Amino acid sequence: MNIKSFDIAKDVTLHYIETDKFKTNYFSFNFLAPLDKDTVHFNAMIPLILMRASQKYPSQAHINKRLQYLYSGDICAKNDAFGEYQIFGMK
Repeated sequence: MNIKSFDIAKDVTLHYIETDKFKTNYFSFNFLAPLDKDTVHFNAMIPLILMRASQKYPSQAHINKRLQYLYSGDICAKNDAFGEYQIFGMK
């Protein structure tokens, strides 16, 4: 197993783990924000909104059709708290 990290923008780091152990790939992105009662609900909605549609895939049905074409891929939103931080994103 080989772990590499790259700074791709200010405050944005890509962590890449290369292994021949598995046949499938796993991709996730996470946002880290201070746990604040005024923004926690808005932050939790961001991954859900991103999963709904995009310009190229205007509905959830279009996204699901494309994921099925990609060897039955799937996507899900995640939201968690870790200490004083909120971690939200997609996997």
